[in-house]
Amino acid sequence: MPTELDKHRYKSSVARHFSRAATTYNDYADFQAQVLRELTAFLPDTLQCDIATPQAALLNTEAFEARGAGAVPILIDLGAGTGSSSRALRERYGNQPHVLSMDISIDMLKKLKADSVAADVCVADFERLPVKSSSIDLFFSSLAIQWCLSVDQLFHEVSQALALNGEFVFSTLLNGSMIELEDAWRQVDQKPHINHYLSEHDILKTVERHSFEVVSFESRKITMTFPTVKQALYSLKKIGASLVVEGQKEFMSKSKWKQFVRAYEKHRIDEGIPLSYQVLFARIRKK
Repeated sequence: MPTELDKHRYKSSVARHFSRAATTYNDYADFQAQVLRELTAFLPDTLQCDIATPQAALLNTEAFEARGAGAVPILIDLGAGTGSSSRALRERYGNQPHVLSMDISIDMLKKLKADSVAADVCVADFERLPVKSSSIDLFFSSLAIQWCLSVDQLFHEVSQALALNGEFVFSTLLNGSMIELEDAWRQVDQKPHINHYLSEHDILKTVERHSFEVVSFESRKITMTFPTVKQALYSLKKIGASLVVEGQKEFMSKSKWKQFVRAYEKHRIDEGIPLSYQVLFARIRKK
């Protein structure tokens, strides 16, 4: 059981990794862009707005205050990063809803604002959402919730924040992701180089435990290919996703690197070096 200090250190590490990648993220996020495109197909056609939804949804910011008396849908982009998903929400729903881009990395959100994405921003811990109960109409999250220490706590927070019949549309990585990378490292040493991901069954049970109605729940395998092993690894490093929770940072010798590359090259296919992911696409509704 991690202590509060352990949790703080981990979340600080996640924030640092993504902040360092803020300026390179968009150039290397091909996989993330593909998942986002596929996930937007799971969004509801129209937004249901609870007439009683408070216009000041946030507890600790003035971002949503003084919005006027009319009820307007409030959307939170959870793990907004540099803003591609928030921009996709704007393209889908227009200017009517209030979009709040939320991320653990302040530098990612600075990049989002620099790129003129039309959204308010909030730095936040997804497992302690700074929002009022029953105040949000839609949560959207693409490839972010796997960084949470407890998805059980995440779904609790989302359930508390959603208005009645509010929805959570999300994608996340499942166990079996990056098996080529894991296998190559296993031939070099026995240390963890891949984060632990939950199974589709585990996530479904957690969703059901928090009394969500499942609208859609679908897993897909997506394989990206690269000319070299180095470029495959850069696709992780340059977006900030190279943090291994249980791993220890250490110097890699040239001989160890060559051994790793030789092991990974055994997975090469006609299209190049593969890096495959098991991705869950889901749409759930608060009952």
